[in-house]
Amino acid sequence: MNQELQFKDVPDWWALCFQSDCLLAAQCLRHHVATLAPETLTRATCVTPNARLGDDCRLFATREPRPLARGFERGFRQLKSRDARYEIRLELTRYFGSTGSYYNYRQGRRVMSALKQQHVRDMFHRYGVSEDNVFDENWTGYYFDHGEELDDFLKESACGVAMDLQRRSVDSFTAVEQTFTAVEQTFTANE
Repeated sequence: MNQELQFKDVPDWWALCFQSDCLLAAQCLRHHVATLAPETLTRATCVTPNARLGDDCRLFATREPRPLARGFERGFRQLKSRDARYEIRLELTRYFGSTGSYYNYRQGRRVMSALKQQHVRDMFHRYGVSEDNVFDENWTGYYFDHGEELDDFLKESACGVAMDLQRRSVDSFTAVEQTFTAVEQTFTANE
């Protein structure tokens, strides 16, 4: 299902970038979408120059198609235990932030980034599902997010560090300080 991107496929809320002088423009999905905009477009949400940080951009989105997935009813059908279904539902509801978000992802109304896919896949593996494909639909395409990927990354990094510190029984102030340092180091390592 990897097809050429068309402007009609882009969500209305997606911020476009018309800054052709940006060093990242050739690799940026926001700029690519702006080049696809019809001449009749008169209003749109746009990225301002304030998003740029030297040679970098806070709102950069890669133009490369990515592995995407939707829905995970298939994973639930592979579970043997009724208790596991209940436990996974509780854990994923916490992960997605609300019951509504959980059902939007489970029933395929929202697309999952690679990070969300990995989290869901790992959870099903922990509860005995051996198959990697727990999703109802998989394809390669363009991921239009609301900045969730960065939120997911921070949540995963900060939660992992906080859990590790909790196991070591470090006092609160030091734990918070170390968590922020660890997240900052993770960002620096990924640049």
